[in-house]
Amino acid sequence: MAANDELERFREEWRQEIRERAGAEPSSSSPASSPPRPRTRQSPIDIYAEAVEREQRGELDEALSLYRRAFRLDPNVDRAYHYRSTTQAFESLTLAPVKPSTSTEPKPEPIHVAATSTHSIRTLISAFPPANDLAFLPEDERQPVPIARVPDELLGLLWYVVVHAS
Repeated sequence: MAANDELERFREEWRQEIRERAGAEPSSSSPASSPPRPRTRQSPIDIYAEAVEREQRGELDEALSLYRRAFRLDPNVDRAYHYRSTTQAFESLTLAPVKPSTSTEPKPEPIHVAATSTHSIRTLISAFPPANDLAFLPEDERQPVPIARVPDELLGLLWYVVVHAS
């Protein structure tokens, strides 16, 4: 019976401590959690944004339930959230101020480009060395050149097609 009395006394002390803690510090049980927001009618994007915030704070269970709520309301809420966040980011950017032109800076002189030749591709290709003078050599001389196995007649036909196709 002494063990039961001791157990009852321990339980009573424990209950007393719990009552004191609950009365003295009501918010100490969850210091990291934010105060519960009142449930108002929110758009899916707002719910999704809150879920993102919760996820970043490490409140993954709450974030998951908010994600589910947002996706039930709108299956494409992630795309809408991404669009909204990028447009807000673009709106927040400011352009660098344009310096007013001063008369002390000289104007750059225009660049004159000499007339270029208007050769056609045929004249350019005809300037190449003849096909029988072409030699396909490997970059590393010890390596074989696969195109060297192609017969000269076939290379000549390919050269003809390239020259006359343009």
